Amino acid sequence: MATVSKSLRIFLCAVVASGIAGATAAASPTLDRIKSTGVVTFAYRDGAAPFSFKGRNRRPQGYSVELCEKVAAAIGKALEVPALKIEWRPVDAANRLDAVTSGQADALRHGQEADSKLTGTPTRGCPVRPRFRNRT
Repeated sequence: MATVSKSLRIFLCAVVASGIAGATAAASPTLDRIKSTGVVTFAYRDGAAPFSFKGRNRRPQGYSVELCEKVAAAIGKALEVPALKIEWRPVDAANRLDAVTSGQADALRHGQEADSKLTGTPTRGCPVRPRFRNRT
């Protein structure tokens, strides 16, 4: 994220962390499961450089991946799970939303179009919204 200014990164992390903090206040089966298992699963689009792609080491990399790692750190802190493990689920444009709605992934980093499809309502504002599906 070297090309993104430090103040922008701090702002984005604050926006995401505030959403996570608000989510932990309300009962959430997904957050309960994350806390009990110590694992959060993020969907990512392979081949969507510079946002997300498999690096030479075959691990996900990119701006969105870094953001998800910061979200995971905020979740771990909010849920008091210091060693929260991240699992990555590769998706493509066609199945990325289904991965969350079907429970294959807990969240994905997406923009307003995906937010509208997941919630059924149009949205305005910050295009960086991790979307969690409440599941049991």
